Amino acid sequence: MSNMFFSYFPGKSLIHELDPRTKLLALFLFSILVFASQTLEQFLFVFICFLFIAFISKTKPRVYWYSLRPLIVFFLLIFIMQLLFTDGNEIISFINTSITYEGLYLGLTVISRFVFLILFATVLTSTTRPSMITNGIERILRPLPLKYMGISSHELATMMSLSIRFIPELFENAKEIKDAQVSRGMDPSRSFLKSISSISIPLVSNSLNYVEELVIAMENRCFQGQERTNLYELKMDKSDWISLLILCSLLISYLYFT
Repeated sequence: MSNMFFSYFPGKSLIHELDPRTKLLALFLFSILVFASQTLEQFLFVFICFLFIAFISKTKPRVYWYSLRPLIVFFLLIFIMQLLFTDGNEIISFINTSITYEGLYLGLTVISRFVFLILFATVLTSTTRPSMITNGIERILRPLPLKYMGISSHELATMMSLSIRFIPELFENAKEIKDAQVSRGMDPSRSFLKSISSISIPLVSNSLNYVEELVIAMENRCFQGQERTNLYELKMDKSDWISLLILCSLLISYLYFT
């Protein structure tokens, strides 16, 4: 099930039918909403928005769980760092270290923002094919003068799409390496650092091999990063414009009244 992380799942929902540009812009607007949230009531409002989006996308709840599960350790580290290294009103102290109300608040706030960003991004990746995400990013970036920076919108969109596509493969490969090491007698519960090194080293090696194979495949197909025509031309219809209008109105009202 580790390949559920940022993977696409076919379906017939309103979110699936939207133009990828609409969903990318919606993710950007929801990101602003998340970063603008600071209080419990504001995060509750963001959570209600996510539940509504998740409901109409018809994505199974376990998909969101498998997107968050690999990052739990990262969330804990961020929370502990904020908890231990933020000055303020002391709650408790031990071994020359103080836990403050401000650290607790900042830790919960940062983690909540990361969690909601991952959840909203999961809605995008689970309802949009990677190729359509690439086309959407390219069409959004096309009006920008990127050629003066020595890069085309297609190149940038391809890099971002490959990064998204590579994440599920990375976690799947890590799981396979872990299972192989356990079958050879490794006990992750006895030596955490040793188990991490025994997984990370072959994972990095496999990742480099994967990148090298990808580069060779792209060169064999004469990839040059130039703009090209698409098999499916993107076209925003009434539902896309209505969705963006509702989201923009929601964001403006949220920022104005909070």
